[in-house]
Amino acid sequence: MESISGKTVEAYMECLIPELEDARRKVEVSGDADHKKIVVPQFVSPMTAAVIFVDRTSRGVSISVHERSANNPFRPKDILAAAKHCI
Repeated sequence: MESISGKTVEAYMECLIPELEDARRKVEVSGDADHKKIVVPQFVSPMTAAVIFVDRTSRGVSISVHERSANNPFRPKDILAAAKHCI
């Protein structure tokens, strides 16, 4: 999923991180003030379930969600729901 939000990087992160950590274990955040990379673990395994990139643009932020097994119809959709909720 790719989208654009009118929020700042900080405002989007303040919404997204608690949403993700309510459903999953602690996420890993890296990057600088304009570019963030969020690595979301699976429910029970330390393996990566998704990587979310948040980048500052002239209109706000660009959000890009890359899920593992995105084509699996039975996957939990909590990561995508959290990313959309915070837009």
